[in-house]
Order: sequence, then C-alpha cells, then structure tokens
Amino acid sequence: MIGRVVFLFCLQLLPVCGWSSQTPLGAEQNGSVDGAVPAWIGDSETVASTVNIITNETPNFFINSDNYLRYKAFLTPGQIALLNKYPESFNLPIYKTYRTHIAPEWIYEATKKNAKDVRLVENGNGITNVWPGTPFPNPRSGIEVIWNHLLHWRGVSLNFNLFEATVHSAGTHSIVQSEIFLAMPFYQKGRDAIRDNGKMIYYMNFVNQPASLAGGGLLVHENLNSKAVPRRAWVYLADQNRVRRLPKFEHDTALFNSENLRVVDEVDLFSGSPSLYNWKIIEKKEVFVPYNSTKLEISVIADRNALLTRNHLAPNVTRFERHRVWVVEGNLKKGSLHIYPKRTIYIDEDSWIAVMADMYDRNGELWRTSMSHTRFRSNMKGIWKVADVHHDLKSSKYYIQSLAEPIPNSHDFYTMPPLSDFSPSSLRRASKR
Repeated sequence: MIGRVVFLFCLQLLPVCGWSSQTPLGAEQNGSVDGAVPAWIGDSETVASTVNIITNETPNFFINSDNYLRYKAFLTPGQIALLNKYPESFNLPIYKTYRTHIAPEWIYEATKKNAKDVRLVENGNGITNVWPGTPFPNPRSGIEVIWNHLLHWRGVSLNFNLFEATVHSAGTHSIVQSEIFLAMPFYQKGRDAIRDNGKMIYYMNFVNQPASLAGGGLLVHENLNSKAVPRRAWVYLADQNRVRRLPKFEHDTALFNSENLRVVDEVDLFSGSPSLYNWKIIEKKEVFVPYNSTKLEISVIADRNALLTRNHLAPNVTRFERHRVWVVEGNLKKGSLHIYPKRTIYIDEDSWIAVMADMYDRNGELWRTSMSHTRFRSNMKGIWKVADVHHDLKSSKYYIQSLAEPIPNSHDFYTMPPLSDFSPSSLRRASKR
C-alpha cells in the first residue's frame, strides 16, 4: 500500500522521482536498474539494424508451471492462470528485451503540444484541444492512460488481410478470412488541433471465407467524444443485398466471428467508449509481455495448423520480453451493465498499446485473459499488431485474430484515403465486388 501511495505521488512530481528523462511519447528513457529493461533506442537506423537480428535469437530461459513462482513478480494473473491450467504444454519463452517503438517526428512535435493543450471532456469520455500525437504523455489518471491506448500510433491508413480462428478444447478450429480497411483521421499530418468532437477511426471489413459468411461487410465510425456522437455501425447483408444500420455495436456486444469469445470493446484488447468504467492507475511495473513477435507472424503464414495447437498457440513461436507497463484497472460504474464488472489492462509505456488484459466475472474470478503480439514495422515507423489472442479459462477455448500475411514493404501507412470511401453506400458497392 505504501509503495502505491508513493507511486501515485510521483505521478504529480515526475522529475523529482527520476522520470525527467522521457522519450518523446512519455516513456521513461532510461533502462531498469538491473539492466533487464534497456534504455530506449530511439534512433530509427539503430532500430532497423536491431530488428534484423531478433528473428534468429534463442530464448534466454523459459517460464513454466514448475518455476513460475521464481518470476511471479513479473507475471500477470492471466499468465499465471494459463501456466496452472495447462501445466504440461504452456510456457513463456523469455528473450532479451528491445525497446523498438519509435514514431515519425511530427508525432513527437504534436505530443509536445498535447502535453500543454489537451483536456478531458464529458467526465473523461471525450477529449478536446488535441493534436495528432499521444494525448497525455504525462498521465495523471487511469482514463488518461486509456486514451493514450485508444489513440496509439498505427498509421494514417491500413489495408490488410485478416485471419481469425476459434480453437476448441478438443483442438478443432474454425477459420474466418477477411479484408480490413482502416483510416485514422486523428493522425492526419498537419491538421489543426481538434477543439470539438472530431473523427477518430473509420473501419471497414469484408468477409471472404467461409462461404456461409462471404460477401458480408461491416463499417464503423468512431469519434473523439462518444457522448456527443456515439459510435455508428452498419452491416452489409449479402443474402439480402442491403446495408442495415446496427442499433447497438459497442461494449459487450458479442462478435460472432469469435464464437462469442470476444466482445466488441475487446478489439485491440480495449476499444470504444470508456464510459462504463471507473479507471484507475494501479501501478507502473515491469512485466514479461509479448513483444517483437516477427517469428509469430512468419508462422501464421508458414503453417497455421502447427501454430493453432490445443488450448493455446504453439509456445515455440511466441516471444516474451521484460518491459515496463502501466497497469490500469477498470471497475464497472454503478448502474452500468457489462459482462466484465472488472478488467485490468496492461499498456506498454513506449507505444501505449495494450499488450495484455485480464477480465473478471461477476463473482470476482478471472474469466478471460488476452495478449497482443506486436512487432516493429519499418514502413510504418513503429510497432503494431501481429496477432491478438483471447483465452476463455472456463471453456478452455481460445480465439486468435492475426494478419493473414505480412504487410508488404511497399504498403503506404501515410496517405489518408477519401473518407467518402467509408460511407454506407461505399460499403455496399465494395461488398458486391
């Protein structure tokens, strides 16, 4: 308890507590005292040369059900639950840590402005006076850390093929393949500060397989103030040849592609409106998290059947490193409804990406645990997704959403597509191609 009080006091006096040396996005620039977490790399050329050696490295050691107590201080409740539930097969390969996240210079400059200008509105459910960078590089509250995650850098636009699979307790699995288009007006270079409700993310998805779902499409508009302009979503129904507005597509609405193992606000481990929860910072600590997962991306392409082992992904293609994360707890507000009364989100200090999450049931028991595997992408200039994996500890099922193939080096992360391409009529036209 004393340690947490000191930590929260340090949030108000960052320089006094030794955090004055920060990266441009607000992480601690220095490494840990024992050197397990290194200093931030920062330089793009050094990062590029570093990532070339990562794929061929071997683990320093493995954490399993026999030795995990030795490393318990650096593990999450979800990781410990998986080690105990699958003692014969699940383990964490622990590798050397590399802090490979960087971002374009203009994002650094915008983040400096945000440190002075950004304000929360609508009790934290929206933000204003925000430039295209990390909104709160020096967060003082849980809701500010959550906003940093919601607005983490992932490029201005994305287009990629997606692979989804639900793996049952017997080891059988069902697969969905689709194509994703994403536009993030928030990060449009050179825009002015957003001082009223602004556009945040436009998302469009088209299902290609299986045949029973092929031709269907989904369109989502997300704004920076969910109270002023709630999320809007439309679905294209191929069998009816029409677009329908979805009356509810948020919070704990089940996503059928995951066979109900994931709900809408578990996309990116947490997404959408933060309005249902009271968010608080528990601590900032060092944890073994999935990171620099190039080997996993290669394995998704090379041999999915070998990857999708019973109960969990094949551990030999995963990579865990010791990084500092913000630990933020969300507790359901009085009068609000959600299948998760409590959730804990672990957010990488360098990228502000949620790398792990634990979700609890109405009895206060750990129900589900999720991990986000990321890697550095030179053409985006930063780290971003390889795969998100969601485990249901009660049903012994898990669900993976992953890139279906590597994003080519020629991919353009920086050109904003016409936002008219993300209209309901565009959804219908594109779905019928």
